[in-house]
Amino acid sequence: MHVLIVDDEPSIRETFQIFLENEGYQVSTATDFFEAEPILRRSLFPRIEQMEEGPGQPVDIVVADIILPRVNGLALLERVREIDEDIPVVIITGEPDVKTAAEALRLGAYDYVTKPVTQQVLIQVVNRAADRRRLAMEKRRLEAENLAYQVHLEEMVAERTAELEQRNRELGTLVEIGQDISASLELNTVLERLTYRAAQVCGADQCSVFLIDQERGRIVLLMSQFRDVRKSESMWSLLKEPGYVVSIEDMPEAQRIIQERQPLYIPDVETSSLPSYLVEPSGIKSLLIVPLISQDRVIGAMALGHTEPEHTFSPIQVNLAMAIATQAAIDIENARLFEQVHKQVAQLTVVSHVARQITSILDQDRLLPAITQAIQEGFDYYGVLLFLTDPDADVLRLVGIAGGFKSLLPQGYTQSINVGLIGEVGKTGQSLLVNDVE
Repeated sequence: MHVLIVDDEPSIRETFQIFLENEGYQVSTATDFFEAEPILRRSLFPRIEQMEEGPGQPVDIVVADIILPRVNGLALLERVREIDEDIPVVIITGEPDVKTAAEALRLGAYDYVTKPVTQQVLIQVVNRAADRRRLAMEKRRLEAENLAYQVHLEEMVAERTAELEQRNRELGTLVEIGQDISASLELNTVLERLTYRAAQVCGADQCSVFLIDQERGRIVLLMSQFRDVRKSESMWSLLKEPGYVVSIEDMPEAQRIIQERQPLYIPDVETSSLPSYLVEPSGIKSLLIVPLISQDRVIGAMALGHTEPEHTFSPIQVNLAMAIATQAAIDIENARLFEQVHKQVAQLTVVSHVARQITSILDQDRLLPAITQAIQEGFDYYGVLLFLTDPDADVLRLVGIAGGFKSLLPQGYTQSINVGLIGEVGKTGQSLLVNDVE
C-alpha cells in the first residue's frame, strides 16, 4: 500500500514516514497541495515496470494536515476525490471543531484525527483505510472481470447467459446495499438499513446484528428487524437498554464464530445454546450467523433467521451475506468512530468554554454556578448538581445547580458526607454510575 503524507512540518512528515514504513507501507511525502498533486496525477498512469514499487505506484491512502500553506487540506481532499474517489483521505487537525469535522466528512474524508497523533492511532487509522482501499480495489477488479465475462458469454450457449445474469444481480445488489448503508454515519441508521436490506436480499425473515466484545467477554444486541421493516415488540424491549448483554461463555455458537470466522448455519435453534429470549419473541426457528470482521478481528455477527425450521440458505445467499457482512463491518466501525469523534469534539468544546470562564470569572460564587450551567448545556444533561466537601464539618455543600434539578434543592443546601450516593462519592473519592436510581 502506497501512503502519501502531506504536511508542512518536516518533523511530522519524517515521523509519520518512519512509523508507516516500519509497518510495511510505501510512503511518499509532500509539503503542500502543489507538491502532492503531481504525485497523485502521475500515479494515475504508472508505467508497467513501476507497478510493483516506486514513485509511479498509485497512491492508495492520503494523510493530510488540514492547515497547509496557500491551499488547505480540504481543497486537497476535493482534488483527491476528483482524481480517485476511492482513495481514503485522513484529515489531521490541531484545532478540532464540529463544523470543520462535518465539512471534511461531507467532502468525503475517510477519517478525522486530532493532534497530537500517536504512533498507535496513526497505524490504526491507516490500517483501517487500507482495508477500505483493498475493498474498493477488489470491487473494481470484480467489475472489470464481470465486464470481460459478459463479452465472453456472448459467444457461449444460452444456459451460460443465465449464470451471467445471476452474477450481475449479485454485484448490483452488493453495490446498492453498500451505497445504502454507507450513506449515513449515524450508527442506528446504518444498523436499520443493514438489517432490513440484508434480510430482503438473503431471503431471511429477520436480521439481527450483535456486537462481540472479546475483551469483556460479552455480546451486545444492537439491532433487530424483520424483512418487511416490522419490529418485534418483545425483541425491541431488550434494546431499550444501551444494548442487551449476553456472556460469550454462555453461547458456544459465538465462540465458534470467533474461532473459525466462517458462517454458521443452525437448522433448529431449539437445539442450540441461544437464549430463548433472543429467538422466541420473533418466532425464529433456523439461523445463519455470519461474522463481522474488521482489522482481522471479529467485532460482531449478523444473524439471518427463518420462521420455518431447517430452512436452508443457498450458496448464493450465503455468499451475499458474507459480502454484506464485510461492507457492514467497515461501515459500523466508521459510524462508531464518527460518534466517538463527534463526542470528543463536543467534550473539547465544553472544556474550552469552562476554561475560558475559569480565567475570566474570579469570584468563586459566580464561577461555580457558571461552570455547572456550562456542563449541563454542553453535555445536554437533564440536570447537574455541583457539591464541594467541607472536611472540617464532614458535609457536602451545594455550590452549583442547573437544568431540571433547579427545583430539587434550595441554594445553600448541605448534607452529611455519610449519607446517600452523593455522600458516598464525596467520602470515598470514587466515581459512581447508577443506571437506575429507583
